[in-house]
Amino acid sequence: MAQVFNESFIDRVCAEFFLQTPTRCWAVTQGLINKTYVVELLGERFIVQWVNSLFHPDIQKDIEALTQHLKNKGLLTPEIKRSKSGDLYVPAALIHADIKTAPKQGVFRVLTFIEGTCVDALTLPGQAYEAGALVGRFHRALLDFDHLFVAPSRVAHDTKQHMQLLMQVMNNTSAHHAFYESIMPLGQAIIDEYRKLLPISRNHTRVCHGDLKISNLMFNNETGQGICLLDLDTIAPLPLCLELGDAWRSWCNPQGEDQENPCFDLALLENAIRGYFSCADFVTSEERASLLLGVKTITLELAARFCADIINDCYFGFNAKFGSRAQHNLIRARGQLSLFKSVQAQQNEIERLLYLV
Repeated sequence: MAQVFNESFIDRVCAEFFLQTPTRCWAVTQGLINKTYVVELLGERFIVQWVNSLFHPDIQKDIEALTQHLKNKGLLTPEIKRSKSGDLYVPAALIHADIKTAPKQGVFRVLTFIEGTCVDALTLPGQAYEAGALVGRFHRALLDFDHLFVAPSRVAHDTKQHMQLLMQVMNNTSAHHAFYESIMPLGQAIIDEYRKLLPISRNHTRVCHGDLKISNLMFNNETGQGICLLDLDTIAPLPLCLELGDAWRSWCNPQGEDQENPCFDLALLENAIRGYFSCADFVTSEERASLLLGVKTITLELAARFCADIINDCYFGFNAKFGSRAQHNLIRARGQLSLFKSVQAQQNEIERLLYLV
């Protein structure tokens, strides 16, 4: 989705990257963390993106190395443009100093524009196949990506830490809080289910995208083929089961994250599996055996994150139709817990699908 957007600070950002004043600018409303704008000038389009301060600015250097590698492998990918000073980003504080409507923290970057379609939910089996094949090509291309990451190390999908944060939130929440009666049984149910799961080993990792929710995949407008991955701020070494677990809990939930009682869709999963393994013959037997655990773990992790933010009320973006970020996160937390239960109820069939190809 996109909306017409007129922010004077975008002109200021463009000036830092040798771009003229845009003739048109609009915001892309997908995305919960960063803010993305499309700018058009002299018939050409670019992406201007404000990157949340939770990502270290040096991640741009890792992204540049990764995208150059992907390009050398013949894969389509957005590329970062350098500013007039030769940097890969401009501090938001620099823009804010001139224009107070600009964010104070984080950085701005400019990316090449790729024409295509992004969706908030998959509904067609063919889309799931294309999504799987795209990620399989991405992982295959990175098999020989020998890169020493520059940005400070971060543990992606640290489920244990998210559960501990949720417990802290529950312990510190007063009975007088408006959401006390909602968060306590919900949070406890999430924690109880997590304690039943086996831990995931991080002894074997691959360079992964780290956030394969469906809106981070782009499809060809005409053919529907998956063409590239977006938002590479989370690239890092990661167990494959967590990478695909995050992908499949998103792709196989056609109801989306704003519903309280979603169902894990096996037809979408089957096609996603077929698409992925059409390109991913490098997956080990140990990795394949861990994939169901990855789906369960990531679904509970996201449930815990949404649940904690009911009280913290500071992290995820929200849709104003829900009244507040807290109310929106309550619905999303309940939805992820329901999705987990749907996975559990179908786990025998999921195991069978994992070995179809």
